[in-house]
Amino acid sequence: MKTEKVVKGKKTTDCEYRRNIDKRIKFVETQGQEAFDRVAAIDENYAKLKDLPCPSECLWIWEHFMNIWNECERDFNGNVVLTYGTILDYMECMAVPLNVAERTMVMKMKHWAVSEIAQLKDKED
Repeated sequence: MKTEKVVKGKKTTDCEYRRNIDKRIKFVETQGQEAFDRVAAIDENYAKLKDLPCPSECLWIWEHFMNIWNECERDFNGNVVLTYGTILDYMECMAVPLNVAERTMVMKMKHWAVSEIAQLKDKED
């Protein structure tokens, strides 16, 4: 939904994005997960809103990412400090053979986590 407003003499357009997941979240909050599962079993529109199962191939790297993330050092502001050096230390200490693509994936997961945390902090303020 687009709304126009004038700020300091300039016209600006704000976009409010709505997602289908918002409909699912609202349904689950009001009626519960079991009710959503029952409706999703018979209504294909709600079935499309169900969470996709995480592929088993991804669980392995996710578990290693979480192990690294939980053991990372924190800076003065409480932010996680995760670098390629941290990943190499984890690989050496835990004898986990991560190839270059998997190390890159861990860093992508880190960037995703940092952006999600920043969004949550913005909502708190």
